[in-house]
Amino acid sequence: MTDRFKVVPPGGTIGIVGGGQLGRMAALCAAAMGYRCHIFCP
Repeated sequence: MTDRFKVVPPGGTIGIVGGGQLGRMAALCAAAMGYRCHIFCP
């Protein structure tokens, strides 16, 4: 594994590009696991 990939612990913030159905589903699942989400929808 390289330094490019890091594990984000629960309670951390993740960014999701795209606010369509898949982005929303990913954000809901991440929130259920304790992550904060920022969604960028151009």
